[in-house]
Amino acid sequence: MKLERIYTKVEDQYFNSGDFNGLPVRALAKDFDIRSREFRDQVREAIESDVITARVGGNPHILAFSSMPKDDVLEAFDNG
Repeated sequence: MKLERIYTKVEDQYFNSGDFNGLPVRALAKDFDIRSREFRDQVREAIESDVITARVGGNPHILAFSSMPKDDVLEAFDNG
């Protein structure tokens, strides 16, 4: 399943980077076709089900204390 491969990349970055940084979607471009409908649907599903979190704007490596509501993140992701 592609979602497992995506999650593994995100998890590896977070736990093995030494700095607990997040992973920008563009960093997945070397392993996935990030513009494909299949990829976007998989990421959207993961965000909706809280398997992964997403941030729009600002520093993609830092999860701010006040975050956008998930619906707003999904809307930005769909339009991005």
